[in-house]
Amino acid sequence: MLHCNLFHPAHQKALSDKPRLLNSLLANGQPAIGELERKLKIHRSLLQAIRRVVPAFLQDHCIDCVVRRDRGLLLFTDAAAWAAQLRFYRPAMLQALRLVDPAFARIEIRIMMTPSQSAHRSRVPNRITKESIANIIVMAQDQQHHALKQALERLAATMTRRFYDR
Repeated sequence: MLHCNLFHPAHQKALSDKPRLLNSLLANGQPAIGELERKLKIHRSLLQAIRRVVPAFLQDHCIDCVVRRDRGLLLFTDAAAWAAQLRFYRPAMLQALRLVDPAFARIEIRIMMTPSQSAHRSRVPNRITKESIANIIVMAQDQQHHALKQALERLAATMTRRFYDR
């Protein structure tokens, strides 16, 4: 595992507010490429440290991470459901990050949506119709399981109330 002090003043310049173009880094020659490689190693090390402490089913959903100036780390995942699950492992993730750099203070978990996911978010929500209410009433009447029958009846009542309150 790579150990470093990411929050040392010498590294703060690397966490500047203004991103630098890759062309400008490459134009400066070999030292800039070496610095870029070093940062990529640290980045990979942080993401691997996080993936090691979460269950296997969550590892692929830890997409990316960004070190923040405020001694924090942003961890990006691909869906709200995975973000909710990952939040339970925040203490273990923070402990793993502190093995890389003891100065880490917090982890924020955010959702990184792909363009195709963003397109799906703008869809119109399903509307309640008389037919959907009737279907749920029929399902409730045919249901043998008492608790499920009651839940379907409550759902039908709620949908009916909302349908006529519009």
